[in-house]
Amino acid sequence: MRHLPAHLLLASALTLVPAGLSLASSSAPSHPGAAPPNWRLPLAQSELIRPFTPPTRRYGRGHRGVDLAAAIGTAVCAPSEATITFAGQVNKVPTVVLAHTGGYRSTYQAVTTSLKVGAKVAAGEIFGKVSAAGHLAGVPCLHWGLLWGEHYLNPLSLLPHFRTHLLPT
Repeated sequence: MRHLPAHLLLASALTLVPAGLSLASSSAPSHPGAAPPNWRLPLAQSELIRPFTPPTRRYGRGHRGVDLAAAIGTAVCAPSEATITFAGQVNKVPTVVLAHTGGYRSTYQAVTTSLKVGAKVAAGEIFGKVSAAGHLAGVPCLHWGLLWGEHYLNPLSLLPHFRTHLLPT
């Protein structure tokens, strides 16, 4: 894989998403609270391999986050200042949850951490590492999710330097 800055790879990958695909949940406001300061990508470099596709109803099908290409052992950084609120297994997948200002919670799957619940992490600080193949038929990746209350949002929507609009192809 060619390594470019994450914002370039993500921008180029998003241009391949079919026209009409929403980057924000249709069932929740796209930006319900104040965006946390210094919101950034959790990986130093990556490629978007599966976009956010919100469900059409509460328990409907969808992809409640984004998948970013990442090799096992890749460092995962906090996208903004946060507190670790969960570190363990969810359906046998190593999972970490961070609580951020504004009521946001970000989730990370196949990620492990040596930090304890309650630990504070600064924006950009490494808190874990990709520890297993992702949920895409064994392809290594980081699944990055975002919640505000009970609403799933596209985590890319809070990147201040990453505003995008999809155009018909």
